[in-house]
Parts: sequence; structure tokens; C-alpha cells
Amino acid sequence: MIINQTAKRLTALFFVLGISIFPAHAESLIHEGFETGWNGWSADCGVWEIGQPKSGPGLSHDGSQCAGTTLGGSYPNDTDSRLISPAITLPLISDNEEIYLEFWHWFSYLNNPFSDDKGYVQIKEYSGETGKWSDWTIIGSTIKNTSSVWTLRKDDLTKYSGKKIKIAFYHMVDDVYTSDGWYIDNVDISRSSASSRSF
Repeated sequence: MIINQTAKRLTALFFVLGISIFPAHAESLIHEGFETGWNGWSADCGVWEIGQPKSGPGLSHDGSQCAGTTLGGSYPNDTDSRLISPAITLPLISDNEEIYLEFWHWFSYLNNPFSDDKGYVQIKEYSGETGKWSDWTIIGSTIKNTSSVWTLRKDDLTKYSGKKIKIAFYHMVDDVYTSDGWYIDNVDISRSSASSRSF
């Protein structure tokens, strides 16, 4: 009884403050778990592979397959490579919505003064006026060192609302050392309503 009364009082307070107690709604625009292979994705310079990981994390985050920089061992020296998504047209959104990229990743890059291996998330957009793609732009923080476990990353794509884009996972390495590299699974681009709103 006391719990019910407390819940009613909190609901009334949230209503007065104009805060929704309901969770944000997320609509998935694309999802890729790499279970059916490349499915429109591509890779330049031939480093990225899709399949069952035999090194690195040893298992995909979900299902049996993921993308990785050489699934059966260390990546090669001095070979930069992108894992590139198909073209995606993002919807126009309202002021209380956002678009974001989420993916699970596992990574291992050597952390020493003699190695500068790392990864970046990149994006480029298509111009209908020129008929050309822009240069790649880095979004979010640099992928360095090691994660040791699969971790979730989220990047905001809201400013690209209404645009045609491609996403890339850019693996950038020098000619000194190698390691297990970067593994990607469960890539999602979603549209979400704001976590709180006025009634």
C-alpha cells in the first residue's frame, strides 16, 4: 500500500514537472550482425574478414560470426584498411529525436612508444548537387590499447539526419609491431526519441 501511494505521488510530481516517466523509444534503421556474410559491406586493402574468429576474442559477441582484422591471427604490418558499410539514407527527424550508431567491439593494439596502431570510426556523406561523396571524417574517440572484453560504443549521428552516408571502421597501422586487432559485431543505426519530454 505504501509503495503504491509513493508511486502515485512520484507520477504526479513528474506530471507537474513535465517529465515523461516512460522509457525512450528506439527504432532500428539498420542492423548488421554479419551472420549472413558481407551483405553489402566491403573492405579496402584486404585486411578485414567476416566469419568465426579464431584469434582475438575467440568468439563473436552474438551469434557465430563477426567482422575482424584477420580472424585467424595478427593483422599484417603497414596495411591500413577500412570496413565500409553500404550506403544508408538517414531519415529526417524532429527536434526531440536523435540518430545514433551503436556497435560492439573487441580490440587489441600494442601500447608502447614504438607503435602507433589504432582504429577510427569514420563517416562520409553523398552530395546530390555534385554527385560525389565527401572525404572520410572521424567521429568519436580513437580506438587504442586493448579492451580485453567486448564493449559497447555509441556515436551520435544526429547532425547527418536526412543525408545519405556510409560508415567505416578504419584500421590504421605502422610497420613495426602487430597484434590481434579490431573486431566488430552487432552494428546498429537507430532513431530514438528524447529520454525526457514535456507532456
